[in-house]
Amino acid sequence: MNGHIMGPADYIQFLIALGIVIALLLGLSWVARRSGLAGRLGALTPTAKREKRLKVLEALPLDSKKRLVLLQWDNREHLILLNPGSAPDLLIDSSSQPDTRPPESSNGGEPA
Repeated sequence: MNGHIMGPADYIQFLIALGIVIALLLGLSWVARRSGLAGRLGALTPTAKREKRLKVLEALPLDSKKRLVLLQWDNREHLILLNPGSAPDLLIDSSSQPDTRPPESSNGGEPA
């Protein structure tokens, strides 16, 4: 060791250099994401670029904690009762094909 004691100027120089390195890393990361380079290199690919397999079609709050959620996963729909707390979540219904029927009219479903 040369016996040099770091003074305040040395600490300030270190912090400035560290800040520059962090800014460069963040800038390169931003450029890689904007140019699509991150996806080609196998890094985290933004989900907007690929087809999403899971969609939340509807969510209906039942009370302050419980809610029904209709999910679509590939070509299947799942109706799930989410109940945070002591009771587990519950799969209520699962269908192999999404329902493409139009919603019933307000006249009680009677034909006109």
